[in-house]
Amino acid sequence: MISLLENHLWQSTLFAAIAGLLTLALRQNQARARYWIWLAASAKFLLPFALLVSAGNRVPLPHSSAVAPRLPVAATEIGQIAQPFTPSPIRYDAVPAATAMPVVFAILWIFGTIAVLLFWFARWRRVRAIVRAASPIDIGAQIETLSSTAPIEPGVFGIFRPVLLLPDGIAERLTPAQLRAIVAHETCHARRRDNLTSAIHMLVEAVFWFHPLVWWIGARLVDERERACDEEVLRQGSEPETYAEGILGVCRLYLESPLVCVSGVTGADLKKRIEGIMTNRIIRRMGFGRKLILAGASAMAVILPVSVGILSVPHGQAQSPAAPTFDVATVKPSPPPQGDLIQINLGTMLNGTISFNNVSLSDCLKYAYGIVSDAQLVGPDWIKSKEVRFDIVAKAPPNTSRDRIDLMLQNLLAERLKVAVHHEQREIPHLALVVGKNGPKLRAATTLGPNPARRGHIAGSHMPMRGLAMLLSRFERQTIIDETGLKGDFEVKLDWTPDDAIHPDDQGAPSLFTAVEEQLGLKLESRKGPLDVLVVDHAEKIPTDN
Repeated sequence: MISLLENHLWQSTLFAAIAGLLTLALRQNQARARYWIWLAASAKFLLPFALLVSAGNRVPLPHSSAVAPRLPVAATEIGQIAQPFTPSPIRYDAVPAATAMPVVFAILWIFGTIAVLLFWFARWRRVRAIVRAASPIDIGAQIETLSSTAPIEPGVFGIFRPVLLLPDGIAERLTPAQLRAIVAHETCHARRRDNLTSAIHMLVEAVFWFHPLVWWIGARLVDERERACDEEVLRQGSEPETYAEGILGVCRLYLESPLVCVSGVTGADLKKRIEGIMTNRIIRRMGFGRKLILAGASAMAVILPVSVGILSVPHGQAQSPAAPTFDVATVKPSPPPQGDLIQINLGTMLNGTISFNNVSLSDCLKYAYGIVSDAQLVGPDWIKSKEVRFDIVAKAPPNTSRDRIDLMLQNLLAERLKVAVHHEQREIPHLALVVGKNGPKLRAATTLGPNPARRGHIAGSHMPMRGLAMLLSRFERQTIIDETGLKGDFEVKLDWTPDDAIHPDDQGAPSLFTAVEEQLGLKLESRKGPLDVLVVDHAEKIPTDN
């Protein structure tokens, strides 16, 4: 959760920074254009890019093969922006402490949101009570007008059926021209639906109350909102001096602070507003070129993430009738394994037949997509569960290559378990399994059989290097990538002492690093860099009929 939130916040912050640059470029233009830009920056907090990418994932594209299309470099970068930060791997013995922080943060977040909402609800009830006690008056305004004995400034209350709320006696305290200008200002708020957009940003402030940027954007929205109404009042023909005197008159007579649920006349930086009104500077209308740039930027903010989602449509949705398939295949549920013995036939093939016995969907996906560790596989918890297991037996045509077997298995999982996936690149610290300086101490496999393994012991009679990397990743809870370059299957016998071994049977052997080098002639080296991550968008626990 923390990772997803961090990702969304930095995306929204970057979007707001771009919005700020656009408003600077349009500082000589109409305030309403800058207002809508800031409103878009606010709304971005409610619309993660990942949601748009996900929407694009749901648009199927026909492909001539089972291989997903290669994304252009620019689209790939956008895809990376839409993905969450990758947290550092967490050791299982530290899980209780690691999981406590997200829970504490979630509790604080919820309580903060509730507190902000309750505060605004109390103020809204206060204004609603004033409105209910007010009396209708007719001053020729375009919206329903009420007069109140409360000492508040003129303002518009309500979202869908707004009313203009005026304090009693304001007509006697302002000149007719001043009152007309004030009413024109408030009518502009109602026509622009400013209370609705204000409510949207209030929701953003309630949800992201801890982020100072959302409150700063709120101040910009109020500032540009009031300037936009000022410009409209002056455009309608009100004299700048009369209008400015009317605003100052309201400030002198009604000192009550403006309420957030009312669009009033004295909001924003009053001094700058009065200066702007009195100078009545010439507002440049946006030319066609600037309108086109602004419209293009708005469209691209939506189109690019959706396009990335479409181009990276999950494999399970992008298959075609020409995709390679097994001649015969069965996928059946299997009972959970007993004890801690893990027995996996990784790539066991005899006369074109491949079999997996009592494996999780996670194991199948790792084999099919060349992934070795849990850190490279993201999806529902059950795909890695001990409780949901499968037996898979599939026969391929003679002399089928390993790469084609992988594609066949991908298609089989998509067909029988409705698996849909997409790929991402993430920075993941990992260990690289490489050949040692004196060369490997491995013998090519001569017999077919199972590869029994448990933590601290592997005895494989027919194991590829990526299978070894996968088992070591699982047992040591680290990401270990095969970079040996060794092809084929090998006899692998490896005994080591886990770092946290407490059972007598697990002690006495060397550490994993030493054992790998001494017993296999290989070596584990620390690395950090982008790795392929497979994200499971959909999968089902019950296979379809064979």
